[in-house]
Amino acid sequence: MFPPFCGYPADYPFTYFYAGLWPPLGVEYRRAYRSAHGDVAAEVAAQKKDYLARQVKALRDEIQLLRKQQATRQYAANPPSEALQTSTARKAGAVQQFPLTVFVYRDGREMEVRDYAIFGNTLWAFHRQTSRKFPLADFNLAASRQVNKEHDVEFPATISQKH
Repeated sequence: MFPPFCGYPADYPFTYFYAGLWPPLGVEYRRAYRSAHGDVAAEVAAQKKDYLARQVKALRDEIQLLRKQQATRQYAANPPSEALQTSTARKAGAVQQFPLTVFVYRDGREMEVRDYAIFGNTLWAFHRQTSRKFPLADFNLAASRQVNKEHDVEFPATISQKH
């Protein structure tokens, strides 16, 4: 009578792991090879590395969650309208405000401009994200100089009336 079958006998030649018989991929292959050939220290080091990687991922997730909670609390404490007003007030304090310069048209109308540039015979007027272009010939530069002098605003002296 034979004993019940419990696996291969210890002296059976195929009890060790052979890569040619079962080729798993990458990390699994190295782990299986280490286990089969008794490299326990390397296997323990790999397990520690995996454990630490999982801990780092968990901490990153926790930090992300805490940042979201903090943003939610700040949003609840400072509604968007107030936040927008405070941010624009900070920006307004940081940006230098230039005085309004008055340009007088030939027909007597006036145009007030805070940000402008003169290139050649063209006046570029800037406002926030837009810009407009005007020929200098449309303006009475002598009257413009006089109005700005009365308001103590420096008017460019280098531009001259050209037709």
